[in-house]
Amino acid sequence: MITIFKSYVFRQLTAITASGWLSLTAGFAYGYSAVLLPDLEKDENFPYDDNLASWIASITPLSMIISCVCAGSFIDRFGRKVGHIILGLLSILSWLIIAFATNITLLLIGRFVSGFAVGSNRPVALVYLGEITSPKYRCFSLLCPSLSLSTGILLSHIIGGYISWRISSYIYIAVNLLCLISLFFLKETPLWLISKGKIDEGIKSFVWFRGKGSEAETELKLVLQRQNEKTDKYLIKDVFNIAFIKPFCTGILLAIVIQFNGVNSITFYAKEILGNTVNGEIDPFILMIMFDIVRLLTFILIFCCNKYIPHSEHANSQITPS
Repeated sequence: MITIFKSYVFRQLTAITASGWLSLTAGFAYGYSAVLLPDLEKDENFPYDDNLASWIASITPLSMIISCVCAGSFIDRFGRKVGHIILGLLSILSWLIIAFATNITLLLIGRFVSGFAVGSNRPVALVYLGEITSPKYRCFSLLCPSLSLSTGILLSHIIGGYISWRISSYIYIAVNLLCLISLFFLKETPLWLISKGKIDEGIKSFVWFRGKGSEAETELKLVLQRQNEKTDKYLIKDVFNIAFIKPFCTGILLAIVIQFNGVNSITFYAKEILGNTVNGEIDPFILMIMFDIVRLLTFILIFCCNKYIPHSEHANSQITPS
């Protein structure tokens, strides 16, 4: 048992858990409006304006777009660990503003700030996990952000269904604080350290995460080799490689299909949409939770299928520093 806790696999698992915790908190903000809007209508102590309901839900995706575009350049400059910590701080700030909001303007500001944390979460987490995990565990680790996000949405809807929106915010602040503490114990990725010329630190981080096996040593040699050569040469070569183009185009197509099927609309307005659909015959809250459970089970199914579906040689290929 002691050997397991000291193994590099356990170190990868702890890092995946800490990063996944941040994705879980992002799910809180993602699913919050579905329970927030019906709760605000019943809150006599808050000056709610029904005309601004759509802004309360949509202002978060607006800032998500901005943060998602900026995430890559930010973590390339300051590091993957710093990126996680900044997102944790932004998440706490957003929930503090929401929890102590006394008018609709402050509530909108809080929701806008939360979008910065949510929008950057997935790219930051995916880059971090992709750079620290072994090739044979990589496909599983890269599913964890989506799995954690769906779990966070489910918990957000359950908590919001039984607890008032303001007290729910206090709960999310506490969870985010614990998450932030765990993020300070994360180690920076070896690939980012090596890309910044911190070779010795990068090698130590690589060995800490990946051990000293022949497979790990081969990948480390390739990383160091490419770091000593012109990265532009490999960037152009990789971008026009069919092994990159096919999954890239597939990913773009899937993203378009997912966005146009209304998944975000249902997430943000779940209670209202489902309530209007069944017209009072079934409790919309129960339908909302069932919808969340189906989504979560789908991710778990995909997670399990990765164990039995064969992957191409490129799927778990070595990752090189940017």
